[in-house]
Amino acid sequence: ANYWALVGSAADGEVTFGTSTRVDRDDAFKRMVFSDIEPDRFRWRWEFSPDGMTWSERWAIDYRRRA
Repeated sequence: ANYWALVGSAADGEVTFGTSTRVDRDDAFKRMVFSDIEPDRFRWRWEFSPDGMTWSERWAIDYRRRA
């Protein structure tokens, strides 16, 4: 099991929670980015980086409220 301490910030319409150090056997920085935030929807991306500056998307989910 892993424990990741996440640090959050908000800027330019996005909310980001990420690790401040490289973690687990991937030896990479990790972050969740929430964007396109509306009352009934948002986009959630999971990203990783070897250096904390160059990010690659691992997956993305578009959430929408059901009627």
